[in-house]
Order: sequence, then C-alpha cells, then structure tokens
Amino acid sequence: MENLLPRKISNLGELFKFNPYLTEDRGGYDKADYDGINEGVLEMSWDLLDAKGNRWRPVLGMMIAECFGRDIIESI
Repeated sequence: MENLLPRKISNLGELFKFNPYLTEDRGGYDKADYDGINEGVLEMSWDLLDAKGNRWRPVLGMMIAECFGRDIIESI
C-alpha cells in the first residue's frame, strides 16, 4: 500500500512521486506545505488504513491514491 500512498512527504521529489501529474510549469510546488499534506491527507488516510477491521479500508486507500493521480491498476 505504501507504494500507492506514502506515509510522509518531506521534499519535492517525494511530492512528485506521490502525484506524478504535477508539472513544473504549474510552479509553486517548491514551496509546498509538506506538514499540511502529511497531517491533512496522509496521516488521516493511514489512521484509517492502520486500524483493524473491515476490508473497506484498503479500498478507501486505493480510492484516495487514485484521487491524487495514482494509476491503481498499474500498481497492483
């Protein structure tokens, strides 16, 4: 699952790996709020995925990863 949804992003290279659809011409990503991404998206997603229980958590994780541009079929 961590191939689709990293636990933490700390630099621009990891951000581009997380979302390969970001392009240099859009600019501003070198000043990205990594803490905001980590706390607002990744930590909440991993809290759900790490919790024991139903099988909906992996599906939710894949859906979240797909929302951020990951190709789920290629990653499986």
